[in-house]
Order: sequence, then structure tokens, then C-alpha cells
Amino acid sequence: MPHANHTHHAPLSGDAAHHADVAGAGHVGGGSAASAAPDAGAASNSEFSLAVWDDTTASWPRRPSEVGEDAPSVARVYNTYLGGMANFDSDRDFARRVAAVIPEVKTLAHAHCRALARGVLVGMEHGARQIVDIGAGIATVWSTHHIARAHDPTCRVLYVDNELVAVESIRAGIANDDRLGVLRADVREPDAILRSWEASQVIDFARPVILVMGLLWHFVPDSDDPAGLLARYRTALAPGSVLVLTHDTAQGREQDMALLAQLYAQTNRPLVLRGREEIADLLRGWDILDPGIVYMPLWRPNTDDPDLGLAAERSCVYMAVART
Repeated sequence: MPHANHTHHAPLSGDAAHHADVAGAGHVGGGSAASAAPDAGAASNSEFSLAVWDDTTASWPRRPSEVGEDAPSVARVYNTYLGGMANFDSDRDFARRVAAVIPEVKTLAHAHCRALARGVLVGMEHGARQIVDIGAGIATVWSTHHIARAHDPTCRVLYVDNELVAVESIRAGIANDDRLGVLRADVREPDAILRSWEASQVIDFARPVILVMGLLWHFVPDSDDPAGLLARYRTALAPGSVLVLTHDTAQGREQDMALLAQLYAQTNRPLVLRGREEIADLLRGWDILDPGIVYMPLWRPNTDDPDLGLAAERSCVYMAVART
């Protein structure tokens, strides 16, 4: 269930949807802050407009996307899975093709929201009150700060994504809140994130941080050394920091996921599916919390969690939470 531009998390008690589009910061690539959005209708070959919807206001402005409306964008496709409106016909058509392979894709997207929320709250139980959400995706009412602040209103969150449409949607939703920030950058450039001006305004890396990387690393090929990149993040974080990671896998659903990978090869973010042992290799050096690397619905579900009825091995996603 690819995402990478994360919009991630739903509350533990709710059914709402999450996270996003990535290869980089944001469940996707760039390293500079996004510029102001042009007026609707001012689209060029490199910038296209689309409506970004927030259920709390029902009147968001139009925001730019580098991926034109004739081609599916991973961020916008994931927004489609979550029932959002920040997508075009090409994204919805692609989502229908995915649903032909994975009929329960929308259910799994919502299950992913709940799983990430559980991971974030465990990080808070370990004492962290700062969050860096890389691959955050198009903003929704279930973005990370809503989950965290329901338990502690003082939480600070830095959102990172490499796709302009995600960054601008987040920026519009966090204006005038000095405990929230957003940065356009790529997960493959840790220094560009950790040493950024935006990070310095929101996050104190001398204190524990919750690092959220939901449905992100399966967009990063082995040639980019994802294990080495994760190690760089680990060594930069204070002791007691927590990583919340989810990753697409073919294990348990090999034929369907092979077809899904073929579909995503047509987008701006092809998939790299990994098994449990390969994900364990990515997490070398991290202290993985119980129950380990497990299928997403099995990661510390609540007793009343609707995901308990899902066939875990068909969820297509592994999850792990680890400490530095």
C-alpha cells in the first residue's frame, strides 16, 4: 500500500485517514523551501493547480503540484485512497487500477492511519514531545500534530516532504503556529533536513524526537543505501528517540504485490518491495520494540481496533517501532 507522501494518522478511536507520498521527505525530492503558490489557473508546464480539501474548513485554496494532471502522482493517489479531493482524474483512474489488484486498498490506508497513530503515541509514552514526520504527504485533519496534541497540546512537529503540493497544503494548515514547521526536502539528504533553518525553529535535537517514516522507504532503492541513511538519522538523534516505520512488502501476497509494483513503475515513485529480513537490515543498530517487525494490523492493536478483523498477512505492510 504505497504512500510516501504521507498524510498520515488517524486517531486511535476513529476511522479517519492518514499519511502520504515519498522518496524523500514526504512520504519526495528537492531540498529547498517551496515558493508561494500561484493563482489558480496560472499553471505552467512545471506547476499545475489542484484543490486541496480540509474537512474543517471546506475552502482550501488551490495549490501547485510538479506532476501534471495527466500523470498520476503518488501523493495525490494516496489522497484518493483516503477519500480526499486533492487529486485529478488520472490519480483516480490509477487508484481504480490499484483497487482491481488490492480491492481493500482504502481499508488498508485507513488501517495505516491507526497504526501510525499507535506508534506516535508509544513514542510519547517514552517521553518524546517532538516529532519529525518525513514523507508527510498532503495535509488532512488527521495529520500528525492533531494526533499528538490530543494527548499533549505542547507537542512540536516538523513536517517534511519533497513534493510541492504536500508542502504547500501543510504550510496553509499550520500558519501562525510557532510549534509547527514544514520543509521541502528529500529523505536521502539527512543533513538538509536535520540542519535546516526550519528544523532549528521547531526541533531541539538534543532532546528525544519521534521520527515518523510511514510508507516511505519502499520508494528508496538499494542503490541509495537506505540502511546507511537510516543510520545517519539514528546517530543524529538524542538517546531515547523513537522511530516509527512502515514499509510495503510482497510477503504473504506475492502475486498481487508484483502486479502493484508494475503499476507503480508507471508513476513518479516506483516501488522497492522488501521482506522482513531486509527491513531488519535497514534497522540495524536500532533497538526494536516489541512485538518486533510485524504486519501492520498486529502492531499493538487496541482491543476495540477494527483492524483486528483484517487478515494480517494480506495487509502488504510491515511495521516496526524502535529506539535509539
